[in-house]
Amino acid sequence: MKTYLREDFVKRMDAVFQKYEEKTAIVDYLSEKYAERYTYGQLREMTMQVGEALEAQGIGKTERVAVLARPSAQSAMMLLALSYLGYVAVLPDISLPVEEQNKLLRYVDPSAVVIAEERYALLDRELRASVPVFRLISDQMDFGLLNPERKEREKTAEYGDENVMAIIFSSGDVACKKGSEITYQAMMHSADTAAAHAAYDDHSRFLHVLPQTQDAGYTMLFINYQLGSEMAFVPEFSSEDLMMGLRTYEPTHLVMIPKSYDAIRKKMEEEISKRSKGVRMLYASCRGVTSYLRRHTGYQMKLLMRPFYASEFGRNIHVLGCGTAPCSMETVQFFQDMGISFPNAYGSEEESFPVHCGISTREWYPDQGAEFGI
Repeated sequence: MKTYLREDFVKRMDAVFQKYEEKTAIVDYLSEKYAERYTYGQLREMTMQVGEALEAQGIGKTERVAVLARPSAQSAMMLLALSYLGYVAVLPDISLPVEEQNKLLRYVDPSAVVIAEERYALLDRELRASVPVFRLISDQMDFGLLNPERKEREKTAEYGDENVMAIIFSSGDVACKKGSEITYQAMMHSADTAAAHAAYDDHSRFLHVLPQTQDAGYTMLFINYQLGSEMAFVPEFSSEDLMMGLRTYEPTHLVMIPKSYDAIRKKMEEEISKRSKGVRMLYASCRGVTSYLRRHTGYQMKLLMRPFYASEFGRNIHVLGCGTAPCSMETVQFFQDMGISFPNAYGSEEESFPVHCGISTREWYPDQGAEFGI
């Protein structure tokens, strides 16, 4: 396996910034009728602004910068900036109780915190008094300090590994709080794999609906960045906003959790069962043809099945995938028979193709959080 270092990631992103300077990188839906767009050139400008602000506070490369914000276009831009600049992003799951978030922060001892301004009052009092706290960057506000009057504190003498880009603390459907390190090597191999096996390129349009504090959600950010693809974000991670994003954005690529696909499959099957006999026969015939061709030739007849899936995924969907666990083969085959590619590749919780390349560090960040009193 080829070894990638941070400088390799920087070179790749420099090439993306130069080649796609005017190309849309992020579409941020504030509502169904209004969205803000950011180009790769704008992302580079924001990255430089972040770097200047952190350097002004004496924060050096490989030091830890915690990011506390809901998954959004703004937090995605911040994570790109930190990785490009060589800082280690620390990502606690903000769905955890506030006290647990603060305990996690005290445990990892960040040199700076980036936070959505409305969450500032919830941040640990000691951190507010001693660590630079920045508001989350956006195109409307500078990357400014929220606590300019803080007192200085002595930094830890230990810095991080220069090839680690993030430390993620997640919870949720894996039933425990766990920490894992994400390396530049893992993210670059993930992008290479997506390009080779999931039809990813600079024409891809990805609807991002996974938490960035989970491995798959974080990985999908950097797959898109490295390939010069486009990403869209919806206001909330809800079924209503998901359907709005699919309807309005019409992505080519989508990654969700298995139960979402199971629910959509059942809904589609129920809708088809309610149609006239002629429509049901047409559906069965079209699916039979697409299934046979897919299994025997690899050819996908998406156009033939588009009338049956367009109401759920839009007319442009090309690839579906899982992000937290393998999807049932019944559901995978259902969508493959629709002519949609479905790489069912997430083989385990942490180390799998294409999300990870064996980089979890469990002994440092224990599953149950015992070392920091959670």
